[in-house]
Amino acid sequence: MAFSNEQLMEMIALSLEMERERGFMSNGNAREIAYIDLKPKPLIVQVSLVEYLERIKRHKADRWQIDFCNRLQTAAENRHIERDWTLYHAEAQLGKTTILSQAFPAWLFGHDPLFRFALAMQPVEVNDSEDRAVKFAQDLYAELLKKGFAETVARSYVKERYQVDENLISESVN
Repeated sequence: MAFSNEQLMEMIALSLEMERERGFMSNGNAREIAYIDLKPKPLIVQVSLVEYLERIKRHKADRWQIDFCNRLQTAAENRHIERDWTLYHAEAQLGKTTILSQAFPAWLFGHDPLFRFALAMQPVEVNDSEDRAVKFAQDLYAELLKKGFAETVARSYVKERYQVDENLISESVN
């Protein structure tokens, strides 16, 4: 759909104003990103991972757990020198999950608050950023209608600019 220059300029101005207010970034109009230095710093251990595990779980670690914790701690201490891509395999009920997904990240966050940790999860139907984009598009569409733009003009603009399904755009208004 073709817009008049005045309509297009007014819609762009309104959408940019709303983007700034909400911190929402669209393609091409993103504010500059301030990057932090992600290079790992040497880790100075204050409490060993084994000792931390024993404190939080309130039981004495067995030999396998001590060995596993020592391997993880060594990898963390040397992370600024080299990456450790070791795969660990062990039988069930030895404490792998507890150590790797609970104790180890918490111990590392305590030593280095800038530590980055990724946890894999099952996919969710729609992720949060998509929900935010749809909500933003719906709000912008409602604002354009309030400003007196024709429904077809507002819907077409929001659909083209934010690549949101046309059926989702007007859900909040109806």
